[in-house]
Amino acid sequence: MKYQLEIFVEGQRLDVFDYESVTIKQSVKDLKNIDKIFTPFSQSFTVPASKSNNKVLKHYYNSSIIGGFDARKYASAELKINGEYFEDGNIALESVKMRDGYAESYTLRFYGRLTELSKQIGEDYLHQLDFTSYDIPSADLDMANRLTAPLNVSGGVDVAFFLSSKNNRFIYHGTQSNYAETEGWQNVKNVAYVNSTRANAYGIVDEDVSGSIRVKSIIEQIEEKYPIKFDGLTDSISGLSDKSYISDYRLVLNKASRTKEDEVIITSVDTIPNTTLSNSSAEYPEFAGLIYEVSDNQNIRVTALGTSQHKVSTELDTIYRRAAGRSIEQRYQLRYRVSSNASNYKLRALINGETLIETGKESESSSLDSNPTETDPTVISGNDMRQYSSAGNDKRINLWNNYGVEPVINFEIETNESANFTIEYRVVQLRRNHFVEGYSSQTITQSTSSTGGDGYSVGKNMPKIKVKEFITTLFKQFNIVATVKKDDTYGNLVECKHYDHFINSGNEFDITEYTDISDSTIKPTTNYNSIEFKVNKPKSAMEVAFDRVNNRQYGALSYELNEGEDNIKGVPFEFKLKTHKVPYERLDDLSDGSLSGVQYAQFTDLDSQNVDMGVTFTYLAESVGDSVSYDNGTSVQQVYNPISPVSYYSIYEKIYPGNSSSEVKLNQSVLVGDFFGQETDEYFRDSRTSNLGHINLFWQSYLNLLFDSRNRKVTVKSYLPQRIIRTLNPSDKVIIGDKKHIIESFSTNFSTGLTRFELIQVSDFVYNQFKTSDISVLGVDDDSVTYRSIVFMNENGVMKQNESGSLETLPTVIGEIKSDNEYPLP
Repeated sequence: MKYQLEIFVEGQRLDVFDYESVTIKQSVKDLKNIDKIFTPFSQSFTVPASKSNNKVLKHYYNSSIIGGFDARKYASAELKINGEYFEDGNIALESVKMRDGYAESYTLRFYGRLTELSKQIGEDYLHQLDFTSYDIPSADLDMANRLTAPLNVSGGVDVAFFLSSKNNRFIYHGTQSNYAETEGWQNVKNVAYVNSTRANAYGIVDEDVSGSIRVKSIIEQIEEKYPIKFDGLTDSISGLSDKSYISDYRLVLNKASRTKEDEVIITSVDTIPNTTLSNSSAEYPEFAGLIYEVSDNQNIRVTALGTSQHKVSTELDTIYRRAAGRSIEQRYQLRYRVSSNASNYKLRALINGETLIETGKESESSSLDSNPTETDPTVISGNDMRQYSSAGNDKRINLWNNYGVEPVINFEIETNESANFTIEYRVVQLRRNHFVEGYSSQTITQSTSSTGGDGYSVGKNMPKIKVKEFITTLFKQFNIVATVKKDDTYGNLVECKHYDHFINSGNEFDITEYTDISDSTIKPTTNYNSIEFKVNKPKSAMEVAFDRVNNRQYGALSYELNEGEDNIKGVPFEFKLKTHKVPYERLDDLSDGSLSGVQYAQFTDLDSQNVDMGVTFTYLAESVGDSVSYDNGTSVQQVYNPISPVSYYSIYEKIYPGNSSSEVKLNQSVLVGDFFGQETDEYFRDSRTSNLGHINLFWQSYLNLLFDSRNRKVTVKSYLPQRIIRTLNPSDKVIIGDKKHIIESFSTNFSTGLTRFELIQVSDFVYNQFKTSDISVLGVDDDSVTYRSIVFMNENGVMKQNESGSLETLPTVIGEIKSDNEYPLP
């Protein structure tokens, strides 16, 4: 059946060639490249350069048009089949076919709405988001209290602090302050000994406390800045698919404990600066009045973003202006100077959150350079955003070719003095190898107070990671499939489901009568012979020590497939997560040989030197009933229930001594581990969490598709009716004859009506991994002496825990039970 496909770009219908074939492909994940998160896309297709299409695509072939179509960016698009809505997403312009100097056709490609993530977020970093609402002023920054603040409170704790070390290894001995010295140990600190007299040998200090922010808080800030809503990633609109094990997963903030509270110069402008035209030059008199300085609200726009920054934007990074038959290339540069009555300070100029120039008192100047020449050292000599110092005293930063990212400029100043600062700046346009004189500038004044004190800034402690990389890390680790829909409330609604839930939520279609089984291909599902789930190379002492002892990285997984004595042919199935997985250390109480309740993260190397851990995630729990010694600057006090890092998510976010049946049960409220394979729990020193790795919980069913020897990859052709093709989704299952299939991908040619399927033909065992069923569970013999914990995925796609004391039924479970453990009660 042939379909009439209509293409709309920015709400305007495109003319199409009658003979042109448009094929749309949809896929969940490519089995050969797990790093990609797929979305519907088409093969390239052409449309005529008709009058209406030229209007929509703004005569892209004519580079002299100002404000034309920007082919670096996606344009919103919608597809209709036979007049009915089919799909919306984005169009990318790939090329223009010219003939005899005239445009003949445009080559386009359609992408689904998942490209909205890249389109909206671009290359932004997390630290560019506004985290100021989570900052902690000095009056509230008592680290001893922060270290013991409850975690399991209504609404959760956005920013929490936990026990770590950046300079020493910790020991626990409550009665002997110099135990490490008597043993001949160096770079060791006792965190149990309490005394009114301070000493370097014992007592935690502020620098031994690390900050963290929970994933839910970061997601909320992403949603605040961009027209995106993540439904089901941390919580869901319906409330049925809330995932606390992702919400309370925490990103470790790079710079721990107290940081200097920087006073930030206010750089927003109350109004758009007035237009200022340049004078003509003797060499280019025809360009008089065409070059603008600071802002013309058209080619250069200065936009206030708040009280701390502003954005300079242009239609294009490089604009070609034409006049009197001649063209010139225009680029943009920030020039600034500072003066102050402070005796000592640091001034930073930041572009998109990155410091490009830092200056101090020695770099002050009285004015901006006013007469640049072709021999000026700042003459354009490259295409990257780079900084230059001129022959004079002003500072300059080139703003061009920033890969489509509009530069956000802000200044920061750090000083301990009460002082006044004046920053004079201008944004100028440049011609290649020539400068255009400017005659006006903007001035910002700011006063600072020496009473700012100490504080904690979340943004300044955020590790360097792009927003889209942060999201991708979560998608990959928890095996989440994202589908994007247009939404009137949020702009883009991103529905997030674990892979098992995604396939479970699809429909089942019997397409036997529409399929040509006489022309099909059957082959093995993969050519993989092993599984390798990798993390960043070890840097901290505990990571390195674990690797040396176990000959593998903590949290990673490497497994070679063998069939009896025969090796499976193929290549490794590799998966790389760009984060660290850190084993933690529970401290022995050296005074009596027992285990303390204190666990910490050692962020030092083997020589006790602090290491930059980059992107690291963790879970936290309160160590109930135990204490550590804390140096408050006057004495060493005892603080109770310190927060410890743990390698799993505990529903109650607490660790108990386990002296009673209720405490033992609470300690077993473990839902998700922070590792891929199987790891011994470092706190309880047993295997209670070994089945809660990400492979077993979130990846097992997908890996069964790859590696089950009974599965086959099948390629078939079908001519589907419109009622199926309009609703067919990669989450659907397909039946052909008596065989069951999971969809890998399908592509539909709307000119011929032919759909080509790439399917995974699966056994009943694998097929049932994605089905919902009620599972009967045989309880323990005596629930007064034994506790049983069961972890499973419910019908809403959420990992849950259930306590089984007798024979019962777990309703609506997706697949099989993930973990089933029994524990003796005291």
